Amino acid sequence: MMGKLQSFSRREWWRIYPTRGKLKNYLAVCDVLGSMEGIPIEVSAAHGVLVSEPSEEPWKGKLITFSENPKLQMVEGDDLISKI
Repeated sequence: MMGKLQSFSRREWWRIYPTRGKLKNYLAVCDVLGSMEGIPIEVSAAHGVLVSEPSEEPWKGKLITFSENPKLQMVEGDDLISKI
């Protein structure tokens, strides 16, 4: 199942990723408050990765968590699944 999810995720990612070049100077704010769980927090994280990847420095690969203690976070991982 995970292999199918990864394959689907990559296809969908490359379908919408042409936004690169359009999102040059953006920093995503991801809601990770305690009230967020399940699909909503996963969507928030995925949106953060989607915005951070095509952004240019200094924001490329970074996002801010929306919580009681907001922090600048690095988006790390070797593939899409590990980044989310």
